This record gives sequence, C-alpha cells and structure tokens, in this order.
Amino acid sequence: CYISIYLSIYLSIYLSIYLSIYLSIYLSIYLSIYLSIYLSIYLSIYLSIYLSIYLSIYLSIYLSIYLSIYLSIYLSIYLSIYLSIYLSIYLSIYLSIYLSIYLSIYLSIYLSIYLSIYLSIYLSIYHIHVVDSYPSPSLLPVTRDGCACEKGFGFSVYGLVITVLMIFLMEKWSFISIIFVQ
Repeated sequence: CYISIYLSIYLSIYLSIYLSIYLSIYLSIYLSIYLSIYLSIYLSIYLSIYLSIYLSIYLSIYLSIYLSIYLSIYLSIYLSIYLSIYLSIYLSIYLSIYLSIYLSIYLSIYLSIYLSIYLSIYLSIYHIHVVDSYPSPSLLPVTRDGCACEKGFGFSVYGLVITVLMIFLMEKWSFISIIFVQ
C-alpha cells in the first residue's frame, strides 16, 4: 500500500515536472521551427498566389470601372467648366491685347512701307509715262524758228531714284518688322 502510494506520488511529481519541462522545451523548439518554416513557406506561396490573382482581378475590374466612370464624369464636368471659363477669359484678354498690338504695329509698318513703295512706283511710272510724254505746251523748248519741239517719251530720274530708294527701304523695314513682330 505504501509503495503504491509512493509510486503514485513520485510518478505524478516526476511526470508533471518532466512533462512540463520536456513539453515546454520540445514544443517551443518544435513549434517555433515548424511554424516559422511552415508559415513562411505557406504564407509566402499562398499570399503571393492569392494576392496576385485577387489583386490583379479585383484591381483591374475595380479600377477600370471606377476610373472609367470617375474620369468620364469628372473630366467632362471639370474640363467643360474649366476650359470654357479659362478659354473665354484667356482668349478674350490675350487675343484683344495681342491682336491690338500686333495689328497696330504690323499694319502701321506694313502699310507705311507698302503705301510709300506703291505710291513711289505709281508716281514714278505716272511721271515717266504721262507727265514726261505729254508735257505742257508752255514748258516745251522753242527752237529758233519758233516751233515748240516735243520731248516724246521721257525718263524721270527723280522717279527712278525714289523707286530704288523705296525698294531698298522696303527690304530693310520688312526684315526689321518681321523680327520685331515675332
């Protein structure tokens, strides 16, 4: 009877201590190694496959639908309002200022050069072919026998000089005006 009691107490104490120590050490080591390896491999493979498939499908569908709807609505409203306001204000101010300055400078330079050249050429041709061809009878030189001699088709040196000078100025001023306007 004593032996049975002693053995039962001894075994209970021994087993409790042994099993507690053994199991704690064994389980800690085993579980740490096993779980670390297993979970790392399993989770890495599972998560990589799952997340890649899930995210690719989900994000592709979600983003395509969301972005298409959002961007279509947002861009249509935003761009319509923004562009209408911006373009109306910008174009009105910019074009009014730019066109007024550009047209004033360009037209003043162009018209002054063009009109001066046109008038000089016109006057020189008119002076050569009309005035010199049909001079006033009072200005015709008179010969010794009293007859007024006709000059016929004359040539105006003054008109030619003005024409050449205006062409030269036109080339210079057109080049300067192009650079200035640009």
